[in-house]
Amino acid sequence: MRALRLAGVMALCVMVFSGCTMSRPYKGYSDEVDGWSYPKRFAVTWMDWGMNLVDIFSLEIGAGECIGVNIQPTEILQAGLLFGDVGKLGWRNHALGFYHEVQKEGGVGWAYYRNRRFEPIMGTPNLFDRPSLFAGFPIRAKEEGHWMDVGAEVGLIFGEVSAHVSPKHILNFGVDTLMLPVNLFLRYPFRAIGIRLPEVDLCNENTPFRVQKKYELRMIVNPESFAPAEVLNELWEVPY
Repeated sequence: MRALRLAGVMALCVMVFSGCTMSRPYKGYSDEVDGWSYPKRFAVTWMDWGMNLVDIFSLEIGAGECIGVNIQPTEILQAGLLFGDVGKLGWRNHALGFYHEVQKEGGVGWAYYRNRRFEPIMGTPNLFDRPSLFAGFPIRAKEEGHWMDVGAEVGLIFGEVSAHVSPKHILNFGVDTLMLPVNLFLRYPFRAIGIRLPEVDLCNENTPFRVQKKYELRMIVNPESFAPAEVLNELWEVPY
């Protein structure tokens, strides 16, 4: 009975999609990712799934002079004052390793200002892709995480610790989990009957996203900043 239902669903999909066409970027992207061997598809799927799981959290431990606190119940509501010059070991934004950070920041809500210099020492390749300098209002840029992130950072005079949780990555991990059967078992049968399924990647961090960039394919676009902050900035002409 289940086989009959699956056959019925696939037949319906064939009828629905048989008259569809594809853009050139999507065809190039689809030809490449659907052309992966099953062992590669299997490895990439589970690797991206695991990375999406650990990306939900970030944890950093630092040594050096640092004093202050930042409380962040989302970037819109964050408040604090923090100064530090520390060496850190941590996992944040898809990157793991040792690095040196100098930070001067403080404020409340949308007026929270951060000046942070980052120097990678040793770690994963993503660690060396992060900007070496961030100076501005975090609500208007995504280099320091998503505007919905929740967490805290505390400077303890000779040490520092920070931890954050990302609701967006929780959702992304949930979607990735739901897509596991599709990516592991259904993608090849669907391709055999002419249906090319897109990857669902809310955070644009999975392996297929690098293929999308290669073909200049735009599917899910993540804004560079919190859109309402940009609108208000234009209305008020705030000089920053």
